[in-house]
Parts: sequence; structure tokens; C-alpha cells
Amino acid sequence: EGEVYKKDGQEIVLMGGNYVFKATPYYPPLDVVRKNAKAMAEGAKKMAYKPPPAADGAPRPVLPCVRLGAMMEGAYPSRPTGAPVVDANFAAKL
Repeated sequence: EGEVYKKDGQEIVLMGGNYVFKATPYYPPLDVVRKNAKAMAEGAKKMAYKPPPAADGAPRPVLPCVRLGAMMEGAYPSRPTGAPVVDANFAAKL
């Protein structure tokens, strides 16, 4: 049931965490994200959980992932008067 995710044609299971900073600077420090991503990857390798097989019976590997949320206040630091334009510095740091 639900979405089936594939990488290079193989069904996979995505497992990881969410990052949403709701105050300035509106994004997590890169070194923290890297450290956490490495820890998630190591945890995925060591865990006992084995996902059910793919529709064709093949095993589905677990891949670590990070879902990054972004607050609009960070993208638009000042209230737009016309069509909003994403702040270039904010976008570059994402």
C-alpha cells in the first residue's frame, strides 16, 4: 500500500528523519546534518528490521534520507510587495 520508491529501477525503503527549523536561520547547520545522516546510515546497516520484499519478490534495501522542510519566513525575509522572490542567500544555503 502507498507509494513505491525506486532507485535505478529497484524498489527501496526510505528511512530517516525530518529537519524543520522554525526560527532563524531557518535551516540546520550543515555539519549537524552530515553527522546525523552518517549516524542514520550506520543505524540502517545495523538494524534488525528487514522490509517486506518488492512486488517481484526481490529484497528491498533501506536507504537513509533526510526530509528538509523550509519555512517561508526564511525564503522571504522581507514582506514582498509584488511577486515574491526567494532570497538568494537562503536558497544557496539549502
